Amino acid sequence: MKASAELASARYGAKVVAPDPHIEGSNMWVPLAVLHLLLLTSYQTMKHAKPCSMGILASAAVGCQVLQVGALEDQWVNPKAEETADRSNKVITIGNKTYQPVFGTYPKNCKWREVNTAGSKESEYQFWDAASSTWIDERPEACAPTGVPAPGPPGWKFLNGTPRTEVKCSEAHCIFDNLYYNNGKWYAIVDGDNHVGTWRLSRNQEIITVHVISSQAFVDSIEWNLIPGDTIMFDFIFFTHPTAIGHWWEMLGPLYSTLKRAEGDFKRPCDQFLLLHLKRSHVLEWVRAMIAVTLGVTAEQDLPPLYFQEETDNAYSQISQNLEGLDKGKWYIFERVMLTKDLYTGGGRTFLSRGVAQEFRSLVYEQYGLPAPEIRAHIPHVITYQRKVTNRRILNEEEFIEMLGEFGEVNYSGMNWFLIMAVVQQHDIFPSHCSTGT
Repeated sequence: MKASAELASARYGAKVVAPDPHIEGSNMWVPLAVLHLLLLTSYQTMKHAKPCSMGILASAAVGCQVLQVGALEDQWVNPKAEETADRSNKVITIGNKTYQPVFGTYPKNCKWREVNTAGSKESEYQFWDAASSTWIDERPEACAPTGVPAPGPPGWKFLNGTPRTEVKCSEAHCIFDNLYYNNGKWYAIVDGDNHVGTWRLSRNQEIITVHVISSQAFVDSIEWNLIPGDTIMFDFIFFTHPTAIGHWWEMLGPLYSTLKRAEGDFKRPCDQFLLLHLKRSHVLEWVRAMIAVTLGVTAEQDLPPLYFQEETDNAYSQISQNLEGLDKGKWYIFERVMLTKDLYTGGGRTFLSRGVAQEFRSLVYEQYGLPAPEIRAHIPHVITYQRKVTNRRILNEEEFIEMLGEFGEVNYSGMNWFLIMAVVQQHDIFPSHCSTGT
């Protein structure tokens, strides 16, 4: 169902205006890239803005919304629903705490906001409690589902009639039946005669094999919960750059393509989504919107439950943390799990075809309540190359520029090496940065 502009305006906290599809010089990705950059810039501006002095009018302040503490602080602790809806999409500073804005799509019954304390680099969170129409500190169960205790829902049975782990892989993805999880690690239960060694699931995750005589006897000997349905495991391999738009494309493009290929074989939207190595503060509004498009969630729907790992202040120790809400002493059986292969396990880093990319772009417009871009009679084909003045320089840059000249006239100026070339071939190329040298 197509999203309306009114719905998008209510969800994203601003009026959205359709771009002119006839603007000359824009390629197929420009409207989408500009939209994302605007969202990211506005978020970062609000996140890092200095607190305003209390008592100054909001219209005179720069970079933040000013609210008086006094009586307003009491109202915010236990606000009325309509007041909260009016203020939650603004940055609010009370004392030494800054409450980040809330807008966009969230999982059902799991809306959160980031809370920053002056002088601290750690993020805290508050969660919206619809029953009391207020923000609370306690994380609701919907934000960290723990599944169904053994023996599962009434009438439930293990897939294929066995609790052992089974896997089917294609060139782009793998689907696991009965994948086991315990205290931050993933396990495959093997009960056959053949030895199966531990193997790498993705760049940062591995599966440890447990060989048993009887998988049923093993399950009967442990305490376990079932996470039913279809789960997507998303290992964000660029975990040291969690807000880089380009890296999200490298991960979501292949996942979207995989889900299109597996249509009918895997539930879309999925029942739950595992976001490994990331914190809630990393999942900005535009990230949640792109995840929604990837999973097949429309503007009228909520995201499926998102699983995060327990937060730590070090990105490299974050990747080994336990999933939030799950008991370290208990086993969890994920009924069915899909994982798209990454760059380190034989996967790709973009959409499988131009047509799939164009379809994704149209769905992004729809997600924001914008009309789909029209087909133009002529689209100028342009290569844009931009890099930093220092760092990430290309060692053979002269040869590189000479090679680019084979595709069109090269124009550049200044130390920024900003190059724009008219391309004679019928292709759109947009290298955001090149890092072939140091």
